[in-house]
Amino acid sequence: SALPVAAVIAGLLLGLRSVYAALLGVVLALLGCVIGFPLSAAKAAQAVVAWLPVLVEVLLIVGGGLLLSEVLRTAGAQKALAQWVLGRTGQGVGAVLLVVHGVTPFAESLTGFGIGITIGIPLLAHSGLPARKVAVIGLLGLCAVPWGSMGPGTLIAATMSGLSFDALGVASAWVSMIPMVVVGMAAAWLASDSGQRGVAMLQGALSGLLLAAAIGVSNVLAGTSAAGALGALVMTVLWLWLGGRG
Repeated sequence: SALPVAAVIAGLLLGLRSVYAALLGVVLALLGCVIGFPLSAAKAAQAVVAWLPVLVEVLLIVGGGLLLSEVLRTAGAQKALAQWVLGRTGQGVGAVLLVVHGVTPFAESLTGFGIGITIGIPLLAHSGLPARKVAVIGLLGLCAVPWGSMGPGTLIAATMSGLSFDALGVASAWVSMIPMVVVGMAAAWLASDSGQRGVAMLQGALSGLLLAAAIGVSNVLAGTSAAGALGALVMTVLWLWLGGRG
């Protein structure tokens, strides 16, 4: 089960193009499924039919998100939006935390499947940070996974465990406080100068606590489906407001 992921990582480290590395992982995953879970042709066809709607939905969501990102890039909207955001928050830690705890979780909660980084990374690309830091910080923004794509993963987990959907959402908000704080501190550390990292990491920790609290309150008031988007929206407005004051 670890081989497909390990193969993709190894392929990227050896210099393979991302498409070829991904295809290598897909082929190994299919081989692993055939070896580990052998199915007859009839059962395999039945499984394909059963999962086809989900597959189509995922492809439409991912394809739509990538298309939106490309249209915005071609039209220059990403650059204009980045300049507006940076004009409100500057190129410091506030701008980075706006993306990590605001823009990316908001987009991820609405669409899921990693689409948040197709919006967050282009914004970070205009922040003046090196490309490697931009990539890492962009991935750190995927910190609201239980509410991604309006929470289908949480719904499945709640059904399998016999818990209520909203109860599991509230519990997830409590537990997610840890990764959200860690993500905020890591992003702030990467975005700050060596002499200002202590204050920056404190900002990142407080931002993570506020995001977890906002999502938790949204779970109680509006339900789990909308909680991730509402909590991230609160953080987006908050960081824009703080940036405007600064």
